[in-house]
Amino acid sequence: ATADFGRSAALYRDIAAVGAPYESDFIDGLGAVYVFQANRGGSNNWGQVQRLKVPGIDVPYLGWSVALWGDVLAVGAVGDDAGAPNSGAVYLFERNRGGADHWGLIKKVKPPTPQDDAYFGWSVALRGDRLVVGEPRRDDDFADQGRAFVFERNQDGADQWGFVTRIDPPTPQLQAWFG
Repeated sequence: ATADFGRSAALYRDIAAVGAPYESDFIDGLGAVYVFQANRGGSNNWGQVQRLKVPGIDVPYLGWSVALWGDVLAVGAVGDDAGAPNSGAVYLFERNRGGADHWGLIKKVKPPTPQDDAYFGWSVALRGDRLVVGEPRRDDDFADQGRAFVFERNQDGADQWGFVTRIDPPTPQLQAWFG
């Protein structure tokens, strides 16, 4: 399978993050995210800073979505088995963790109520200390109606990125894929 480099992209000032959710070392569908910085390696050059994976484990479809704000990068992994098969997860990386310009893993955000094949992390948005995560295949009143969840950095303790609330579709319907 192809890497699908550019499936997702995010930009914040002089940093760009690009997802490649089908990139594989040996197994299809593992994924990676690439971080680039402006003027790295020369004027007007966007040089690679780091290739991100989750240390020690293979995360299916890492990089399906990305969001960047300040020194925090949110990375969706819709195939992660965080409590249920293909329930999905979001991995948070922070700049300068483990060295200058190194993006270190700081948190794995899981769906508050995991559900099979719900694809938590299909979309992510990040601003300041707030994270919004889409879960379009969640089944509640209807199959695949979808939902979004809001998390905040210091909810439930310092740097915990705890659950705050959910956002339901205004008009729930079959296969709306909200989120």
